[in-house]
Amino acid sequence: MKQPGDVVSWNFSQLPQFSGHLTLLLWHNRTYFLFNSVGRMKWGATLGVVVALFVLFWFPNRLPSNKSPSVRNKSPSVPQFCPSGYHHHNNTLLALSKLKQATTTFATFNAEWLFDGVNDPHRSSATADAHINNVGQWVSALHADVLNVVELENCQVLHRVREHLSETEAMVYVAPSQDTATRQTVGVITKLPFLSPGISQSLARSNYPTPHSRCQYNNPKTKSSGVSKHWFGVLDIDAIGEVLVVGAHLKARPNHPKSCSKREAQARVLIELVKQHGKDRHVILMGDLNDFDGDVLDASSSVPNSNVLQELTTKLNLTNVWTFLQPQDRWSYHDVHHQWPDSSLDHILISSELVKYVEAVWVDRNATHSDHRPLAVRFRWGNK
Repeated sequence: MKQPGDVVSWNFSQLPQFSGHLTLLLWHNRTYFLFNSVGRMKWGATLGVVVALFVLFWFPNRLPSNKSPSVRNKSPSVPQFCPSGYHHHNNTLLALSKLKQATTTFATFNAEWLFDGVNDPHRSSATADAHINNVGQWVSALHADVLNVVELENCQVLHRVREHLSETEAMVYVAPSQDTATRQTVGVITKLPFLSPGISQSLARSNYPTPHSRCQYNNPKTKSSGVSKHWFGVLDIDAIGEVLVVGAHLKARPNHPKSCSKREAQARVLIELVKQHGKDRHVILMGDLNDFDGDVLDASSSVPNSNVLQELTTKLNLTNVWTFLQPQDRWSYHDVHHQWPDSSLDHILISSELVKYVEAVWVDRNATHSDHRPLAVRFRWGNK
C-alpha cells in the first residue's frame, strides 16, 4: 500500500504487453465455441453461436489498443505513457545530441481542455479535432525543447499534437490523472530525454487550512490535498549538469477561499518534492499555478490571497521568469468574456543559479484558441 510521501515511477517497460496474447486466446476460444455449436446442433448450439458472435464482434472493440495503451483506459490509477521514448533507440540517440546544444527552451501551455471530443461535455469530435490541430501548429511554432502541456486528456491526444513537430525524435510523456472530477492531466513533449525512469509523481499530501493563511477559509475540520496533476523528471544537460523539471497544474479559482487554501497545501507538496529530488540539482518548476505573484505583479497588478508563489520562491530559492518582462507584458491568461482581467496565472520558476543563463522570456500572443498563452524561457549556455 502506498503511504504519504511515496513516489510512483514508471518507464516504458511497464506498458501492457498482454493484449496480443489475450486476443489470440479469445480467437481460439470463440472458434471452438462456434465449431462446437454448429457441429452438435443441440439445444445449446444457438446459445453458443450467439456467445461466439458476441465475442467476435463486440468484445475485441473494447480491448486496449497496442498502439495507444491509454486510449480506452481513462482510469486515473493507470499510467498513461506513449509508445515513444527509450525503446526507440534512434530517437534517443538524436535527442541525446541536443543535450549539448547552445540553447534550451522551456515552456508551459494551458491548452484549454485538450480532449478528443469522445464522451466529453465541452467539445464535440469535430471541434476537438480542430482544437488539437491548432494547438499542434502553435506548439510547432514555439520551438520549445521541453513543453509542459496542461488541461490534457491522455496520451493519444498529446501524440496527435506531437505529429505537428518537424523533430521526429520528440518524446511524449503523460502523467496519470488523479483528478476524478475533470479527468484532466498534464504531459510533456520533450526533445531531451529524461533520465531513467522518465517521469514520476509524488503521492504526498498536506493538510489545510493552516494557521496564518490569508485565504479566509474557516473550517474547523482539517482536510488534506495532494497535487492531482503534476509530473517531475531529471535532465542531464551537458553545460550545467542535472536539472529537476516539474510540471504542475494547481487548483483553480485564485480568490475562492477553499481553493486558495487547498492550493497552499499543494504548494507545500511541491516544496517537499523539490527538496527531496532537487538536492544538488538545478530546478525548473513550471505550469498553471492558478495564482498570482505578489512580488512580481502582473499586468493587472493582481495581488494574491494565498502564499503559494511566496512560499515556492522563498523556500526553494527560485526566481519567477516574469521578472524579465515589463509589468504591462506580464499576462498569460486572457478571458474573452472580459469577466477576469489579463493576468499571470502561468509561471516558470527557476533556480537562482540559472538566472545568468536566461537569454529571453516571452509569451506567444498568437495562440488565441486557448484562454491561456504559452509562456517560454530560453537559456543560452556558456561560460558566465
